[in-house]
Amino acid sequence: MGAPDAPETAKRLRAISDELADRFYERADVVRTLLVTLLAGQHSLVLGPPGTAKSELARELTGRIDGAGRRLKELILERRLAPGDALPTEAELTELFGVGRVSVREALKALQAVNVVEIRRGHGTFVGSLSLSPFAEGLAFRAAVRHRLGEPGLFELMKVREALEAGLVGAVTAGIPAEDLAVLRALVAEMETEAGAGRVARSTDRAFHLALYASLDSHLLSEVLDAFWAAMDRVREDLDDGHQDPDATCAQHREIVDALAAGDGERAVRAMRTHFDGIRTRLDPALSLPRE
Repeated sequence: MGAPDAPETAKRLRAISDELADRFYERADVVRTLLVTLLAGQHSLVLGPPGTAKSELARELTGRIDGAGRRLKELILERRLAPGDALPTEAELTELFGVGRVSVREALKALQAVNVVEIRRGHGTFVGSLSLSPFAEGLAFRAAVRHRLGEPGLFELMKVREALEAGLVGAVTAGIPAEDLAVLRALVAEMETEAGAGRVARSTDRAFHLALYASLDSHLLSEVLDAFWAAMDRVREDLDDGHQDPDATCAQHREIVDALAAGDGERAVRAMRTHFDGIRTRLDPALSLPRE
């Protein structure tokens, strides 16, 4: 007699799990999770080979979790909740979504990892900060890993950053506040002091570029630009920073500020692209010398 096919086996396993769940009231998801874990075996992935009973059950579990997470995000939108607003309790979400506590709990954990929700022990669950920091960290890590493997991960990220900055600096020129210009001039002065000691600090350069777009009041832009710096910091020992000309770095940033002060958008864009020429030389695989 041949072995039962995957759908039939899955059906039998669901019947077993349902019977066990009846014996443990309101613990159906826990029983099913334990059952799938036992099927997977110790030190094995919960998801089995495609088409197996194990993978069907595992997909059902993850589908419930994903569905709970999706419905929770829809709830936030429908109720027009803002960061910091309280969310329904775990028990209320379980009843509202018609799923088990395990599915809701795992969905909340997943959403907390991406700042959609914030779980405060003893106080409840709230809408998270909605910060893009997890995305930026993932982007930075991806670029750094690819750079270490000899792939142009950082160069590609640099091109995105150049396109953003060159495209936005003209908008800044149209109406940069006097106080922002003062901050930028102070940072250039700090660069000049550092250049006298032989090197412009990365932190000062980073502060300049973040301050440059302050008048646009875009948290999204700040977080995306910050991803570039995070990636650079991860692999700074691999970059040829020793061949940077600190005086040239100061001059490039000073020219950007002068163009902004003059209200000359085209000049500001040229100055920004000139600034990126030096970065491009260090990151472009076609321009870099092969390592021995």
